[in-house]
Amino acid sequence: MTLDKPEEYHTIFEHTGTAMALIDADHTLLKVNQEFVRLTGFSKADIEGNLDWTNFIHKDDKQLLLQRHEQRMHSTGTPPTSYEFKFVDRYNKTHHVHLTITFMASSRRSIVSLIDITEHKQHQLMLERRLTLERIIAESSQNFINATDKEIDTAIYRVLQAVGLFSGADRSYVFMFSEDEKTMSNTHEWCAEGVSPQIDMLQELPVLEFPWIVEELQAERNINIADLNDLPAAAAAEKEILGAQDIQSLAIVPMLYTGRLRGYMGFDSTRKQTAWGEEDFLLLRTIGNAIINAYMRCKLEHQLLQSHKMDAIGRLAGGIAHDFNNILATIQGNSQLLAYSECMSDKEKEILDTIIHSTESGSSLTRQLLAFSRDEPLSTEIINADTIITKSRQMLERLLPQEITLHTHHDSADSRIKIDPIQLEQIIMNLVLNSVDAMPEGGDITIHSSRTHMSPSSLINGNEVIAGKYLLLQIQDNGHGMSRETADKAIEPFFTTKPPEKGTGLGLSSVYSTVRQNSGYMEINSHLGKGTRIDIYLPLVE
Repeated sequence: MTLDKPEEYHTIFEHTGTAMALIDADHTLLKVNQEFVRLTGFSKADIEGNLDWTNFIHKDDKQLLLQRHEQRMHSTGTPPTSYEFKFVDRYNKTHHVHLTITFMASSRRSIVSLIDITEHKQHQLMLERRLTLERIIAESSQNFINATDKEIDTAIYRVLQAVGLFSGADRSYVFMFSEDEKTMSNTHEWCAEGVSPQIDMLQELPVLEFPWIVEELQAERNINIADLNDLPAAAAAEKEILGAQDIQSLAIVPMLYTGRLRGYMGFDSTRKQTAWGEEDFLLLRTIGNAIINAYMRCKLEHQLLQSHKMDAIGRLAGGIAHDFNNILATIQGNSQLLAYSECMSDKEKEILDTIIHSTESGSSLTRQLLAFSRDEPLSTEIINADTIITKSRQMLERLLPQEITLHTHHDSADSRIKIDPIQLEQIIMNLVLNSVDAMPEGGDITIHSSRTHMSPSSLINGNEVIAGKYLLLQIQDNGHGMSRETADKAIEPFFTTKPPEKGTGLGLSSVYSTVRQNSGYMEINSHLGKGTRIDIYLPLVE
């Protein structure tokens, strides 16, 4: 079939269903159809003979298209006649289009046909995005399954980096809640190049300062804020804190373990506004679940190992203490008998006094070992813990160096617990003196007591916590702090980083043993260069 009349060509041009244009050699748009008008947003009168074809080419693609045009005009090379590029309309909206071009050498003009493939491209990008996230999930899940306690931190960092790079986020991170759910800390962080880390400034933040975020996460809702100004009025506190960090957008997913909110994973954008899709959040939740399951598994395995180790050391310490005590009793008894002898020289009496003094020190040491091994009878009574804390402070203030300042805070009038008061004094004394040793240049020590409630799903040092109300006794210093490896060994008998003349290494282990004897729990929170906080949980008497 042939077309003989110009109007027939005109009809095809107008109603072909694709955007078509006739372009002059100097890029002027000579004639366009209605589909081209619809694509651009301009009228025919605005376009034909007035606008340049290059006005509609995105800056990223302009150089390449001009280069291909020159090749056609001068018959150099073989430029493609069909390809994709980004098309910009009157409203500066970008469309992905597929172009087919026919160059008419005789007239030096070109006819282009454009198909808007933006929607198809978006679906393709969404599919690629989903496949990439699924690949990250698969790889990270495999890493988490095989990760040991020492490898878990690296595995978490890698997945934060992978998702951060993939999404274009400036910062990705994990926060974990403390066992009493009063504070939260940034435990893992990845930052894009040029973005300042925040992790050191985001430790032990009071949960009460983030009421809206915590409430949303406890309700198991995702947080998707494309613009910080979209935060509701209830999030005024969060808006101020996030704004101070130059955060423009954020996405947060809760991380739950055994039905309890343990932490959350988040992504911040500080240099642009970013929106996450609902499908993205489904995959982010999967990653968050993998992280918290692996983290808690490693934590529980580590705590269980420590618990078994302490039980074994406790039994060993108890057996040694009994035998050692018998030996000391013999030495001590005979030394005391010798002391009554009248035929000893002054030098011999001096040596004997040294022996007696040494056996008394040895007896004190065995008493600590027996307490550690839980082989000493307890004499408990109901006491007000804050009264003992006040009494201990008065005694400690006379012993502490001038460079050390001791503070005490009581958050509750009712702090009744059942314990031997001497034991509580020893706990406070041991922990405060440990803090003193960690601050040779001076510093602050705080003794803080408050009431708290522990849920049945809480775990401290491998011990499943009995649900109920507890006195939380915290001794905190701003001394040298401990590495994670040192903190893990800190409650082992005779382990110490101090020189021999400074201590036996039984202070923390005897505290731990005393706390466990009284149905309590102890947790060490320490960071090198930032100090140490020991948390003691003792059951309250109602």
